Amino acid sequence: MFEGLVAGLLNTYLGEFIENVSKDDLSAAVWSGEVSLTNLKVKTKALNFLQLPIDVIDGFIGRIFLKANWSALGSRPVEVAIENIFLIARPREDFDTEAKYALESAIRAKIRKLGSWQKLKLASPEMENSKGGGSWAEKLTTKIVNNLQVSIKNVHIRYEDPSLGSNSKETAACLGVCLSELTLYTTNSEWKKEFITDLQSKVLFKKLDMKGLGVYFNTNSNQLSKAKDLAYYFRSTAEFRHIAPPISGFVQLSHNTDNSPTLKEPKVKVDCGLDALGFSLSETQYQSMLKVLHVLSKTQSKISKIYDKIKFDEGSQKDKGV
Repeated sequence: MFEGLVAGLLNTYLGEFIENVSKDDLSAAVWSGEVSLTNLKVKTKALNFLQLPIDVIDGFIGRIFLKANWSALGSRPVEVAIENIFLIARPREDFDTEAKYALESAIRAKIRKLGSWQKLKLASPEMENSKGGGSWAEKLTTKIVNNLQVSIKNVHIRYEDPSLGSNSKETAACLGVCLSELTLYTTNSEWKKEFITDLQSKVLFKKLDMKGLGVYFNTNSNQLSKAKDLAYYFRSTAEFRHIAPPISGFVQLSHNTDNSPTLKEPKVKVDCGLDALGFSLSETQYQSMLKVLHVLSKTQSKISKIYDKIKFDEGSQKDKGV
């Protein structure tokens, strides 16, 4: 039951962002309990749905790993790990096909939502109209989600603006974000990792650990054309001009699931802890940053007008009963 649902969701969403995903191989891997996809190329239009003023020039994901013991979902967590995410982006320049893409994107989003809803209903029809604390499928689904473990390692996202470099064909102003590791897992009340089996517990505890999150801004660096090149720069940070040096920290979240109208405690409590937090910006970086923001603002304005027109046209059709 859950194998088919997971396979369908992975096929749908990975296909949107990753090139050349084999649906048959992916489905077979899901049924085996382990999915390991390596050396994945990110589609250049993968982030267009966010309506950002940037284009992905090249993107690469080293590995996506999912592990689920289908016979022991009630006692072992589902694990998701993503490693080596490298993206290079530049200002969006091609607006000729943006209107067409915006319309197609809106249609795909609606189809995706409908498809996911239908898959969920087919996978566990008994979840509907359940009484007495929910059906077996609903309880198991809740347990899976509550104990999901997510790990993300080695992320480097770099934005380049060649128009601001000393040589527009070779150099660019570069804004980059790097992350060494991010893990999310379920804990007990003492913030120790633990598999939670008691669904009657009124409080769910989650912890997020973060290592090596930093932001750099180089006003004049060599342009990179391949996302894999970022792997070298991720390991060798000597060329980075950090405006926010790498930091580590944690977030502890407690969620009160009690829906009683007389609830006296907050629904969500969040505690954060960071090591030394710093920020610095030289005059040269400041002036160049203003130019970058100006370019992005102008581009964002053009994109917003295109998508606003799509929304307006959709609203007009609804008013006419189309």
